[in-house]
Amino acid sequence: MAGLLVEEPSPRALPDLPILLLHGTDDEISPLPLVRMTTRTAPRAELDVVPGGHDVLTGTGRRCVAARTVLFLESLLDA
Repeated sequence: MAGLLVEEPSPRALPDLPILLLHGTDDEISPLPLVRMTTRTAPRAELDVVPGGHDVLTGTGRRCVAARTVLFLESLLDA
């Protein structure tokens, strides 16, 4: 997104880039239905729901997050 003006792309549409979204099963800050709506505006977005709350990097599902992130990055290398 570096170099793009704030107006580009529209705030409701995400760029056509590979995006990994990770959501905690017990997240009360970002409701899962809203996160799912985000994936509809990004054709290459992947959404995974992991154990834990809003802070998925340090919560109970942190190992799932780490493993899923590595798999996602490896898939980019294979593409």
